[in-house]
Amino acid sequence: MTNEEALKNLERVIGAYQEQVDRECVTRWNVWIRGLPTTEVHEVVGALLTRQATLAIQFAQTPSAWNGHMAPLVLRAMVDVHITLAWIFKDPVDRSHKFIAYGLGQEKLTLEHLKVVVKERRDDPDKDSSIRDLEGWINSQRFTFLTEVNVGSWSGITTRKMAEEAGCLELYSRSYLPYSAATHSMWNHVAKYNLRQCENPLHRYHRIPSNPAMSFELDYIHGAANYLNKTFKLFDECTKTSIGVEPAVDMLVKGLKAIQEGIEADKILD
Repeated sequence: MTNEEALKNLERVIGAYQEQVDRECVTRWNVWIRGLPTTEVHEVVGALLTRQATLAIQFAQTPSAWNGHMAPLVLRAMVDVHITLAWIFKDPVDRSHKFIAYGLGQEKLTLEHLKVVVKERRDDPDKDSSIRDLEGWINSQRFTFLTEVNVGSWSGITTRKMAEEAGCLELYSRSYLPYSAATHSMWNHVAKYNLRQCENPLHRYHRIPSNPAMSFELDYIHGAANYLNKTFKLFDECTKTSIGVEPAVDMLVKGLKAIQEGIEADKILD
């Protein structure tokens, strides 16, 4: 199998994987929500579950991001979603309410900052369409004058504490912390990826800026698929949901293995 053929097969595998992710997510939601009234819990859980699927799908269609520069940004977000959802499931009603209230408070804060910017332009905030739209979105859920702004953590505790209480401490230590180095551009990331050693001995082999091009690594897309599958399993366990749909991560692994063995992806995916 030539490199061109392998890339075409990879494209087919990724396309099938994306469709399966969406199928898994929608099927779970339809089974869980059937016959139940809409509540804050269903909205929050549904939003976070879909967010995880969205991150997986969007990341899958961008192979140029499957490298040490960009992949940690997405993977860290996926780990964050999983920990948040796991913690919310421990007390769904109260924590879903807190999650929504904090988000609305942040939007209210954004709204007030936007009004200041408009006034500084000597325009009328009441006539600004962006302000009206944002205020309308907040008011559709809770009137702005009743919305409190909390400048701290929405949960009231650290992410590490959330992970500990939700039984995700190992995930936090092995994934959240390392990926956070890339997310916040900390020394232990930029020194590895954006510096290289000078070859001039007169310069004492100091490090100099570097912006290396990197080829994609399949480990990253596999990692994203595993995080998504982990979140799907969490959802199934906490909602007592069962679906008869093949896990997208299994489809992805079969497809990637077929490419490595020189087998046409279509023969595996059919």
